[in-house]
Amino acid sequence: MRTLMELNCSHCRWPVAGEGADTLFCAQEITEPGSFCKAHRKLAYAKPPKPPAKPAGRPNWSNT
Repeated sequence: MRTLMELNCSHCRWPVAGEGADTLFCAQEITEPGSFCKAHRKLAYAKPPKPPAKPAGRPNWSNT
């Protein structure tokens, strides 16, 4: 882990601890274009889960 001032363009910028100027970043090597290592890229760009299927509506018995 490194501070922001210790990072270079090939380090992962995923914040892992601290706040403000004391924030520490992952700093693993970036192997693809972007700001995050492979593991943090998966977290940053994960597709949101599908919402659960809506239950079938109750039958409308009033029309009988």
